[in-house]
Parts: sequence; C-alpha cells; structure tokens
Amino acid sequence: ANGTRVTFTLSGPGRGEVVRDGDAFDLRLTGTSAASTLKISVPERHGYTVIDDLLVDGSLKEIKASDADLSGSLSIGGSVRDLEFRNLEAGAGISIAGSGIPVGLKAARITGVDIVSASPFDSIAIDEWLQGGSGAGAIRAPSIAKLDVDGDFAGNLILSGAGADPTLDHVEIKGAISGGTWNIYGTAGKIAADSIDASWRASFSGPVQKIETKGNLSG
Repeated sequence: ANGTRVTFTLSGPGRGEVVRDGDAFDLRLTGTSAASTLKISVPERHGYTVIDDLLVDGSLKEIKASDADLSGSLSIGGSVRDLEFRNLEAGAGISIAGSGIPVGLKAARITGVDIVSASPFDSIAIDEWLQGGSGAGAIRAPSIAKLDVDGDFAGNLILSGAGADPTLDHVEIKGAISGGTWNIYGTAGKIAADSIDASWRASFSGPVQKIETKGNLSG
C-alpha cells in the first residue's frame, strides 16, 4: 500500500483473487490444498503492507507474510501447518476450521486478537501480546505444545485438551503475564515468566508441573 510494490505468490493447487481495500488488500483463495503456499512480500527496506480480509475455502500448507499486518479476518476452511505475519492488529481475527494438523504461528505484535482453531498449536512464537481497545483477545484451541513470547503476554487462553496430554506443555514468557484468564482443561508442563500480574487468573483441571517466575507471582 501507499505506493509500495506488493507481491502475492500462490504455489501449488488453487487460484487467488486480490482486491484493493483502501490502503489494504482483500484476498480470496479457492481450490487450494495442504500442498499450497501463499507468500506475501514487499521489497527489502520498503516497509510492509496490510491485509484486511483473507478467505481460504480449503486447506493450505502455509502462509508466509512476515511483511504484512493482518487487520481483518483470516478464515481457513481446512487445515494449515504454518502461519507467519508481521503484526496481528486490534480488530483482526483468525479462524481455522480444519482439525488434526498441528499449527505453527509466528508474529511480532498481537493486539487483542481472537484466534480460534479446531487444530492444536505445536508452536506459537511472538514478540508480545497486548490488550486491545475491546479486550485482550484469546486463543481457543485443543492444545498448545510450545508458547514463546519475547515480551509481555496479556491474552486469554481457552484450551479444551481434546486429544492432547499435556494440554499446555511449555510456556516461556520473557516479560510479564500481564493479565488475562487461562482455562486449561487438562495437564500443563512448565510455565515460566519474568513476573505475573495480580490480575491474571488461571484454572487447570489437571496437574501443573511448574510455575516459575523471577519477579512477583500474583493472580
């Protein structure tokens, strides 16, 4: 957007339609499969672009969009193995309808985003998760094997535990658990954070291996 050249590449089965939406883009992918890859890129040192809505009627192998912010809805009718964005902005949302294929998610900043997945997450790696204007947002999924956060984490977690043991295996938050409510149906492994805010609430239906913090432990 704003004069920056943006390249959209779809490899593997399927076809795509790209439409300008103000300073952002809307995309619709049809006929894709678990062998399809979508890449969104801008030239080096030319900033980034913004994706508003991205609708995928089938499955994908991955979305590689480290040069793109998501500001609207990403809806995937099937499964996806890897998702990578720059930032997930306030008002954005992710929905993954397909089950059984573990998902990897990478992003820099996430702000008050709701992420709903019928598939478990094998890894989530982000810089920070911030409170948005309409709330902290949440991850709703069967399980998360690994959650790595370089800064603070304010999001809610609702993990059903379906088909997983432990439900939440490894959490490393280099900043603070700065709020949120975690409802974990099942067991949990090690949860480590620099500090834990008094507003944090957590419920585990099974044993927790360890909660480790260098600073205050509240909640």
